[in-house]
Amino acid sequence: MEGFDIVSLGYNCYPGMYSDKKNGANLQFFSNIAVPSWALVKMLENNFSAFNDKNDYVPMKIFSDSGIHFLTNKTYYARLAKGTIVNDDFLKKLNERKTAFIDILKSDKEVLFLRYEEPEKSDLPHFTGSRIVPNEYAEDYKQNEIYHLKLLSTYLQKTYPGLKYHIMFVGNSLNSETKLDYDAESKIITIPNANIGSNYEKVFDDIFANNATFIKEKIGK
Repeated sequence: MEGFDIVSLGYNCYPGMYSDKKNGANLQFFSNIAVPSWALVKMLENNFSAFNDKNDYVPMKIFSDSGIHFLTNKTYYARLAKGTIVNDDFLKKLNERKTAFIDILKSDKEVLFLRYEEPEKSDLPHFTGSRIVPNEYAEDYKQNEIYHLKLLSTYLQKTYPGLKYHIMFVGNSLNSETKLDYDAESKIITIPNANIGSNYEKVFDDIFANNATFIKEKIGK
């Protein structure tokens, strides 16, 4: 995708890793953090502040058939990579990445936000079962990801009117069908379901190559 800076919106690290390869940088905020789509606007509205509260991180069980717990930020239901330690160094790096993310929003760059859908069951090796939705997040999960991305798009248009952007949403192969489509009002292009893992670079390259005509027709790149 020439002409755009690709910026990750999660859900996991693979969109960010792909962006780093294409942009030649290593400042993706959503690296080693898994986030639900409903938390994106919440993060922006309060300047990611809950990430700085060390008391807001607790171990949580994520999948029904796995006894493994992930360190999780309670406010955003953001799950950290295994082995992450929330110390001053971690928070310093996270704030540097937050600043880089906000700087992009304030810029006049042309940005393609890349979001891979959060699965309804585990897509991680060695972890099995359906995703657990704790009661405190049940209301947030009632709407699908497109609904929350439209809210995000509305927020971006109002808060950062100079930002030239589109959002690409890639459906997860473990979830219900996502069709190739584009919504001009929200600037969201939806891509049919894919299985993205360690093969992320090839999968994303194929997505852009196989849908190049449609993407160019809809967003002009």
